[in-house]
Amino acid sequence: MRIGPAIKLKIISQKRDIQFWVFQQLDQIVAMNPNLLTKMPMFNPGLFQPLVFSLNRLEQLITLVCTSSTTPVFPLLRWEDYSWSQV
Repeated sequence: MRIGPAIKLKIISQKRDIQFWVFQQLDQIVAMNPNLLTKMPMFNPGLFQPLVFSLNRLEQLITLVCTSSTTPVFPLLRWEDYSWSQV
């Protein structure tokens, strides 16, 4: 079943921690499944009252995140720099 683009929102407030889906073509989806919002509350864009969310446009964005950390206690060692001998 193709129901179009959607995003999943997670909202954390002082009173609630809630997750729900917001579909771009919700009217068409509800027309095909009239009891959808009562059977599956996670599809209700008005679940976080008094706000009602809608998805008007969706754009693809690629983000690259690079992180770096240094640990002064553990220096980087190459295996060939050190040799061991048995006693």
